[in-house]
Amino acid sequence: MTPAQVEEMARERYNAVGETFFSQAEVFRMIYSACQELATETECIERVFTTTTVNGTQEYAWPTNIISVHRVTYDGNKLKPIDMRQGDQIQLNQALTVTGQPQYYAQFNETFILYPAPNDAKALKVWGSVEAQEISATTSTLDVPTWTHTRLVDFVLKCMHEKDKDYPSAERHLARWEMSKIQIKRWMRRRLRGDGPAIVKTEESQIMAVLGAV
Repeated sequence: MTPAQVEEMARERYNAVGETFFSQAEVFRMIYSACQELATETECIERVFTTTTVNGTQEYAWPTNIISVHRVTYDGNKLKPIDMRQGDQIQLNQALTVTGQPQYYAQFNETFILYPAPNDAKALKVWGSVEAQEISATTSTLDVPTWTHTRLVDFVLKCMHEKDKDYPSAERHLARWEMSKIQIKRWMRRRLRGDGPAIVKTEESQIMAVLGAV
């Protein structure tokens, strides 16, 4: 759905088609707030970013608007996440060797720190969840997954009822919205565990696993 279609559905359910009390810009801000809330609480907007490392440069900025990092690779090889203390120990163990093939990364102040610092210009690839982009009259698509679009209507209706001081109706739609977030978060967790997709075991594979353990 487009933002305009979400707006239309909300106005129809509120019986406010053509109502100037709620401008399109105001409704679009409601939709953006809903998308941003989904993005931060359920991490449902996923993106992949790629940059090129620089010989001897150890630190690289996070991609714009990223919320959380799920996976990082250097030249196609997965880097292991560590903390900065572990990174300090790695550098001490390297003696005079300060560059090489990165194997680990730490995060601080929205910056990746590679260990060791890369000695070549290779692809640094980041998989992560990001914030939603702002919505305007020219916006034709929403960042959140399509299967969440109709759920945005409850958030918009909550805001509309609040503006009309109809608080019982606002509470009803808030409850529906909160339940939607729980369901979306649960689905996202099933879909992605760690940095690998969830795999449903077949009956045959389960039997083989039991036999192998005997």
